[in-house]
Amino acid sequence: MAGLAGAAQGSYLEELLPALARLKKEVDRDIVVVFENRAVRPDDASVEALARTWRARYQAEGLPVYPNVERAPRGIKHAAAYQRSGGRDGDHPPGLERRADAAIRI
Repeated sequence: MAGLAGAAQGSYLEELLPALARLKKEVDRDIVVVFENRAVRPDDASVEALARTWRARYQAEGLPVYPNVERAPRGIKHAAAYQRSGGRDGDHPPGLERRADAAIRI
């Protein structure tokens, strides 16, 4: 993950999370986060596990997390369409499919 050591990276993400959550409340606007997956080798499994933990923490604070900059705009587009529709299209934004495990796939 961009060459940062686990402890240094965790410290940065730990400080960033409350700052972004506070900013979201102050500006009353949605904020999205991109955590690019840089774990491509089998021995990077611990990096991916750490990234999943952080993604879950950010999402629990209401901050959507996308795996790359290509998918973030698509997610924003779907969320905006859902908001414009007043949520009339079920309980999740249009264009998204519910999987059996209740996760949303974009």
